[in-house]
Amino acid sequence: MDSAIETRELSKYFHGKPAVDRLSLTVPPGSIFALLGDNGAGKTTSIRMLTGLLRPDAGSASILGIDCWQSAVKLRSKVGYVPEKPKFYDWDDRGGDRLVHSRLLSSRISTSLSAAHRRFRA
Repeated sequence: MDSAIETRELSKYFHGKPAVDRLSLTVPPGSIFALLGDNGAGKTTSIRMLTGLLRPDAGSASILGIDCWQSAVKLRSKVGYVPEKPKFYDWDDRGGDRLVHSRLLSSRISTSLSAAHRRFRA
C-alpha cells in the first residue's frame, strides 16, 4: 500500500452540475489531512464517496488499498464516518431518532454493566 487515501479524477454531478470535479489526491500513510473549503465546495460529497455511501459518477477512490465503492462493505469495517448533524431516520422529524438512539445506547450500557458485574462476581 503506497497511500492511505487515493483518488483519481473522482467526480460527482447533481442535476448536471459538478459537486466534485475530477478530484485527484494522494494521502501518504501516517499523514494528517483535511478537506477545507466553502459551503458547497464538495467536502461532504467527497467524504461520502470515500466511505462508499455515495457512488461516484466518474473516477476512482481507494482507502488502505480498498476500492471505496466496489468493496464498500469491507471498507466500513476499517473506516467510519459521523456527519456533523447525523440523522437516523428521514421519516421522523419529532425527535424519534434521538429516542431510538438513547434506547440503543441505554441497552448497550446495561449489557456492558451486566457483563462487567458477572466478571467481577466470578
